[in-house]
Amino acid sequence: MFSEELDAFLPLEKYYSVKGIRTRCFEAGTGPAVILLHGGGGHAETWVRNVQPLAKYFHVYAIDYLGHGYTDIAKGMSRRLEDFRTHLLDFMDTVGVEKAHLVGESLGGQISVFVADEHPERVDKLAPHRGRNPIFGTRVHRRQHGIPGVDPQGGGQPQP
Repeated sequence: MFSEELDAFLPLEKYYSVKGIRTRCFEAGTGPAVILLHGGGGHAETWVRNVQPLAKYFHVYAIDYLGHGYTDIAKGMSRRLEDFRTHLLDFMDTVGVEKAHLVGESLGGQISVFVADEHPERVDKLAPHRGRNPIFGTRVHRRQHGIPGVDPQGGGQPQP
């Protein structure tokens, strides 16, 4: 059964140049954007059983992020959350997505939470699953734990 699903999935493969980085995704459907982010060490095929059902209601992108699957990694970039976040936002700009639902597995969940934390205007709904606490290090986390430099009353604005 899986080979049949994969055979139907492969024609959805597309490549975009995201600020000069060759980026692979599987894309299908129309409507509000949903971006599926795989776990660390994974690739976009993680979502083989999800893309087409979701494509009945959404414009779905299952991407390989930096240095994973068939997506390149640029000189000077690494596999840090900040680089993954930047690449995701640049991908959204490249494909013309202003705001998206983000679904992330494990590391993909952490990336989605960081994007939502730093750029809430770009995220409609957030569905991180599996993995460690994805809010660690975000403004919300720093505010909850009274970490210096963040207003404990909210807003995430640096204190003077």
